[in-house]
Amino acid sequence: MEIRIAIDPGKSGGVAWSVAGEFRAAKAPESLGDRLDLLKRVVAEARSGTEHPGALVEAVHGGLFAGAGPRCPVCGRARGMGAVSAFSFGEDYGRWLGLLAGLGVPVTLVTPQAWMKRVGNLPAERADRKKRLKEMAQLRFPHLKVTLATADALMMLASAMLLASAMLLATATGATLETPVKSRALALDL
Repeated sequence: MEIRIAIDPGKSGGVAWSVAGEFRAAKAPESLGDRLDLLKRVVAEARSGTEHPGALVEAVHGGLFAGAGPRCPVCGRARGMGAVSAFSFGEDYGRWLGLLAGLGVPVTLVTPQAWMKRVGNLPAERADRKKRLKEMAQLRFPHLKVTLATADALMMLASAMLLASAMLLATATGATLETPVKSRALALDL
């Protein structure tokens, strides 16, 4: 599966996609109908050529939540996220997965830690990290208007491309590749 669509779910998330080597990004549409229209357009464009669309969706952080014990890597809440915010995020996350499943698009879930590790050293503080990711996306995609809403999705797409290139190189040279994804990411064929 080639990753063609990257989705950063949540209230301030974004979507990035690549069709025939051309990259685009948008703030995640608010309505379910608008999201479906966007995904239908991207999938139709990809399928009109020889490409097979696949999606990369950011999963919720894995690990531990202070004082709460172990969490599910794809349904737990991030540090500092309240119960209502966690529920809203999960609801949004589920909507994206449902839309992709309905369109027959295979999905790969990846934790933020996994894809961020591939793009380089990032600040620990959230605001500084978001700013740095935006700067990196602007350098990588100078033809796009990169915003805080689209930067994560663009860099997730760039991360997937880096991993795919490394795997192709390893296969071509007969080398072994120690996969840099040391997370609880899981692949789903929907």
